[in-house]
Amino acid sequence: MVILAIILLGLGIGSTELKSQFGGLVKKAKGVVSPPESGKSTEASAQSGNSPTPSFNDRVLELNTDNLAKLEKALACEKDFRAQVNAKFAKMPTPEQHQQCMIQVMMSPEAQAIAESKSADVTQQSMQLMALQEKKCGKDPQRINKGEEMRPAKEQGAKCGGLTLPQYNIAVERIAPFCNAGGQEKVKGSGSNIYYVYTPAEVSAIKPNCSKLMALINENNEPAKR
Repeated sequence: MVILAIILLGLGIGSTELKSQFGGLVKKAKGVVSPPESGKSTEASAQSGNSPTPSFNDRVLELNTDNLAKLEKALACEKDFRAQVNAKFAKMPTPEQHQQCMIQVMMSPEAQAIAESKSADVTQQSMQLMALQEKKCGKDPQRINKGEEMRPAKEQGAKCGGLTLPQYNIAVERIAPFCNAGGQEKVKGSGSNIYYVYTPAEVSAIKPNCSKLMALINENNEPAKR
């Protein structure tokens, strides 16, 4: 009876529903991009119609050839990070498989030895059995939040590309309106008399690369899948 009680205690780990928290993605024109941070629309050259040229600073970079290369590298690195997380989750057992593994572990000689040990009380035995289960079966897949695992993706991408996170986010935000408008120097943004504006150097650098940049942006913004 003591062994049975310990086994049940070892198996009675509550499960929580796995939730992927990939909200916060919005569509701009036909491209899917991350939403602007507070106040970022103005920074991202979505400026008043009276401003003919964009202004740049340590957060808003001119998307010339050099900076566009950094952006493309950052997007590719973010894609790789997300692929690694997806691969990790693809290898995880289903909740049913994990439960079956736990049962098998609890019926093993190693678990029986722990349960019959006289050198530990019931609480200690239970902790030892739970540790054995995790060692043999891994963590309960229902307790692992894929959204949290994916959260560092953009930061890792930015770092890989040699950009700060604000620089990366704002650069990504500026790409979709331009590409979806066919490469115009001035593109209507959301709000009254608000436009995204681009320099000639940006137009020359971005336009030939719209297809691959938008493909990376859209792929990185796909909802997480189990």
